[in-house]
Amino acid sequence: MSARFDFMDKKILQVLQTNGRLSNAKLAEQVHLSQSQCLRRLRNLEERGLIDGYMACLNRKNIGLGVMAIVLVTLETNSEQGGECLRKFSRDNPEVIECHGTAGPADYVLRIVSPDVESYSHFLTQRLSTCNGVVKTQSHLLMEYVKEGAGYPLDQLLNDTE
Repeated sequence: MSARFDFMDKKILQVLQTNGRLSNAKLAEQVHLSQSQCLRRLRNLEERGLIDGYMACLNRKNIGLGVMAIVLVTLETNSEQGGECLRKFSRDNPEVIECHGTAGPADYVLRIVSPDVESYSHFLTQRLSTCNGVVKTQSHLLMEYVKEGAGYPLDQLLNDTE
């Protein structure tokens, strides 16, 4: 489903992607709207489901999560039952910060965080690999962060009505 946006909606979303903690007054100032107009538009964007929520971006290393990995998971069968088991495992284990069903050689791609390599190894071998239906995992430890959490490319996706 494609939503319709105007220029002002796009400006509001772009600003919020870089700083979701702005007060309505500061947001209105940055997008050149009155506070009441800005608040009305913001509530409309939230009601339409274009904004899922607001959260703080924590510094992973400074809170003690020094290891991040991408794990490709292959299931025994591509059945709904096997997929539901892995989705439940992902929801129940806080180390799994993202879980995506995919098309291609792997059935799921997980993003995992852990304090250290030993903890990650234990998570992988003693928990994830023993999950019902998992037949293969392939780990990729992330070594360098070139770009992370950049937000969506709204200039390319949104259709202005102006």
